[in-house]
Amino acid sequence: MVYEVARRLRSSTKHELAHIPIIAITAEAMKSDTKKCLEAGFDAYISKPINIQELWKTVQTLVPSI
Repeated sequence: MVYEVARRLRSSTKHELAHIPIIAITAEAMKSDTKKCLEAGFDAYISKPINIQELWKTVQTLVPSI
């Protein structure tokens, strides 16, 4: 289901939705899971347990005005 949400956002005709940053945060840590997320339209992939510094760095990369 989350893959479908990412696909729909990316295909939206509304610019603000089509370009919203999406980070996958999941317990699925296989390389195929990373590929699946990125192919669905996620901008980044972080596996659990979450490293808060990694999450913050990713957010700053995707939203540079923070």
